[in-house]
Amino acid sequence: LFDVRINLSDKFKWNLPGDKIYYTVELFNLGYTESPIDVFVEYKLIDSNGNEILSENESISVMREVNYVKEMKIPDYSQFGRYIIYVKATYNGEVASASVLFNVGRNPLFYINILLIVLSLIILIIIIIVIIKKRRKKEINEK
Repeated sequence: LFDVRINLSDKFKWNLPGDKIYYTVELFNLGYTESPIDVFVEYKLIDSNGNEILSENESISVMREVNYVKEMKIPDYSQFGRYIIYVKATYNGEVASASVLFNVGRNPLFYINILLIVLSLIILIIIIIVIIKKRRKKEINEK
């Protein structure tokens, strides 16, 4: 009688190889116990082809509910694409799991922001050129 959840902040939905990401794991003991129980928890990073990239496990003591933050470093050799963080909690033969998707690569907004900066600079240069030409024309007309 277990449940597990993963929360990944929007900040970590787009990452580059070598980045560290942080996510929250929530374990819920839905059964009644008078003392904490040890739950075996596995963490996996899986690519879009189903290949296991990273794996880690630990035992967590749970009474009713436990929340904690996990850190994962995306390997430097990771290819751009979609990845899954998969968490599996096992206790007494019962299994609960959760997963979350994220991307390795540049956020498309990154390119839009660069485009907006370049366009802003071009517009600024055009405005400066127009102002300079008007001033020169005014100076020539005054002479």
